[in-house]
Amino acid sequence: MNVRHTLALPSSQHQIDGLQVVRASAVIVVAWGHAGLPFFTPRTGLLPDLGIFGVDLFFVLSGFILSLGILRSKRSPGMDAAQHFFLRRLIRIYPIYWIFAGVGLLIQAHRHAPYFSHFWASLLLAPFPDYPNLFLVVDFSWTLVFEMFFYLLLAAIQFLTVRRAVVSSIGILCLLVAVGEALPTICKPFAVVVFNPILLEFVLGMLIAVSYKALGAQKMAGRILFCLGVALAIFLRIKLFVTPSMQAILLDKGVFTQVATWGIAAMLVVGGVVFWSPRCDGRVARIAVILGNASYSAYLASGVVILYSTMMLKKVFGASRFDALAPRFPAQVGIVLAILCVGWLCYQFVEWPLLHRMQRWLKRERSASFTEVAECS
Repeated sequence: MNVRHTLALPSSQHQIDGLQVVRASAVIVVAWGHAGLPFFTPRTGLLPDLGIFGVDLFFVLSGFILSLGILRSKRSPGMDAAQHFFLRRLIRIYPIYWIFAGVGLLIQAHRHAPYFSHFWASLLLAPFPDYPNLFLVVDFSWTLVFEMFFYLLLAAIQFLTVRRAVVSSIGILCLLVAVGEALPTICKPFAVVVFNPILLEFVLGMLIAVSYKALGAQKMAGRILFCLGVALAIFLRIKLFVTPSMQAILLDKGVFTQVATWGIAAMLVVGGVVFWSPRCDGRVARIAVILGNASYSAYLASGVVILYSTMMLKKVFGASRFDALAPRFPAQVGIVLAILCVGWLCYQFVEWPLLHRMQRWLKRERSASFTEVAECS
């Protein structure tokens, strides 16, 4: 089985594997936090977790991967560069997302839940018209709204420049965050995504890409950065644990603190792996690469898996005993493993074949359009 067909970074295979391990770690952190939510009670609380640190890792990874691809692009600025970039991101995000959105709607219909307002905003991963109320057709998909804005910004800038697209994007994102801080609070609901400080985590990833493009691999420095990132994450968890919830991020409460602490830890971890480029030849490492490939499907599947796993546990132990469930740790581990397994199955048999087919279609369409232009000229 080929486990290396998700992340097409223009670099060495070992570096790709290393970043896939980071992706696997990120999705496990996210899944663990989500899997603990059904067990939360004021009396028992939650088992220890790393909050939304997995989201921080994903945002920094996105900033790095997309920026490095642009920095190494040979395309000329204009509609072709912008369209090529944005279409590739659309077919990467939307098809599998819409499949899970369909599942979410079926679940709502089965439970006779009312269809929420502004359904199309959720389906298109657009900013939320009813902010601060949040309606998601796919659980936990709020992060994808920020991702889509980031993709749109990068595509728009490539219409004007490719060579300076990354540097320009860094400046624009920093400016947007600064403007957001200066705006009255009453204005923020209408642009919570555009002005949110969490966008600075994309900037952190972009800075890694600029540094890597200039310096290349630096194995010893990479090991040091990685160890510092892990140590900082452990320190923050033990001493501070300053990680806001999803609602706090959307309300812009404590987000700068998140970026300056957990965001920096994510930058050190990702930057360390990038410069280190560790080999991933062992069995455990290969499994981590597979999980990294399946991380997006696992992320999308987590809400459905948690829902039905919880229903199954309540049926086995009884609803009245569920809140006092003694083996909470094994149950939470079991839910995480179920998320990872469903994510891998979905990736292997749905996401990757669908993505591969869409990429082939896009390549044919672009080839046809170039042929038409050549014939007309």
